[in-house]
Amino acid sequence: MSMDYIRKTYEIDCKRGQRVRYSPPGEAPREGKIVGARWCYLLIKLDSPPGTTSKTRLFHPTWCLQFLSEKQRDDADDRRNP
Repeated sequence: MSMDYIRKTYEIDCKRGQRVRYSPPGEAPREGKIVGARWCYLLIKLDSPPGTTSKTRLFHPTWCLQFLSEKQRDDADDRRNP
């Protein structure tokens, strides 16, 4: 399975390098970047605070993810890099 499978099966317009917002119930939202796909899951590397590292994790494409548009990505980049 691949990114193409995820796009067709879940009717989600996603691509490698795209920014996402992960908002699990009861937790603060976090942003990250799609780095690939494995089986029917997206591989996403969440942003981490400076001086720390973040592991790439598997996320189901329909659970608590918002796929950010290019405009939203640019706005998020501006907030991270004032």
